[in-house]
Amino acid sequence: MGRHDQIHEGFSHPEMGHILVLKHESEPFAGACPFHKDCLEGIASGKAIEERFNKNGSVMHIINENQNF
Repeated sequence: MGRHDQIHEGFSHPEMGHILVLKHESEPFAGACPFHKDCLEGIASGKAIEERFNKNGSVMHIINENQNF
């Protein structure tokens, strides 16, 4: 919810991706959202994942769960 218990609407849809979340304290990636950096969209969107791993999403494969971030 946005201010005053109202859903914040973007250009054509509710902006649910801009929910603020806590990152792990050792996470070096600042985030990719142009407005908030590390909101949900900024750390979990396709663009954010591509930037964090410096790879195009179309060529990414399963990441080893033991990989150090």
